[in-house]
Amino acid sequence: IPATPQLALDVASNMLKHEDVAIRECAACCIGAALDLLPDELLAQSVDRIVLLQRQRSSVIGMELSMHSLQSSQSTESFQTLLSEDRSTTSAIGSTARLIRSSEVTSKSKISSKIHNENLKLLKIEAPHVRHGRALAYFRILTSAKGDIMTLHCELFNEALLLMQELMLNDEAMIREAACLAMGAVLGVSFDTDSILKEVRHTILKCMRT
Repeated sequence: IPATPQLALDVASNMLKHEDVAIRECAACCIGAALDLLPDELLAQSVDRIVLLQRQRSSVIGMELSMHSLQSSQSTESFQTLLSEDRSTTSAIGSTARLIRSSEVTSKSKISSKIHNENLKLLKIEAPHVRHGRALAYFRILTSAKGDIMTLHCELFNEALLLMQELMLNDEAMIREAACLAMGAVLGVSFDTDSILKEVRHTILKCMRT
């Protein structure tokens, strides 16, 4: 029946929050199996919806995003004005363009950092079994037949990486265990394993000492 995999995915997603660990583990397995039968684009959508925190960004972050968009627009207009006024000042224009790009990258980095901090606050108030379900689901998704597709979605991949690092240092042993399994899967599907291993090495060592 064509609708069965989607139905299984929806039901299993809800069961990830069940208080019984065996049910959460079965639900995670079901999610991985269902995604193997569904279109590729649903894998990234499922990670965003099931694994990552539902990022209900604060009004402050929303305002910053709007300001960032406005500043980018104003910077572009200024750049176009400069370009039309004097075509001969190529060097000055090039410097201006680089400054604009640098400013935009810095602003984006600050906003991303703030969003990450907001996510950590949400994570701390979640029930342990919910956090455990997130890690279990990510492990099963990455170890599914289509798991390597996640590496094509850099923003989601990096955000999930940060989440797993946080969960590896959780007080609950079962959460740390599930997050470690997920981190192993991350290293397994990554195109740049050495770089990620270098990034998470401290977290791994700290987790081993816990």
